[in-house]
Amino acid sequence: PEMLWPHPDRAFVDADMPCYTEKIDIWRIPATLARLVPDSALMDAGVPAATLAVFQRRMAILKNNCLATDPSNRSPAHVVLQHFRDMAGPLRATIRAANDLDFSFQ
Repeated sequence: PEMLWPHPDRAFVDADMPCYTEKIDIWRIPATLARLVPDSALMDAGVPAATLAVFQRRMAILKNNCLATDPSNRSPAHVVLQHFRDMAGPLRATIRAANDLDFSFQ
């Protein structure tokens, strides 16, 4: 939303566009995560349906927070990262147990 012209009553002037902030990038996180961590990959990795359902609910909360229309209502990047790390912990343990894999989100 920040990249849209915020003054519908005036002609576009590049200098009047709002400045860049990290909140613009926060908007992109849900689409990026959906691409990097698709549900099908988690199921293929041995994540049980119940664990996947909890992860999906927590992802929905994160998505709603990141996609708030008003940037001031979006969490800063470090809060989003911590929320994702908290969500990913049970998935890592489940996948590691199911597949004897070791991976981490740095």
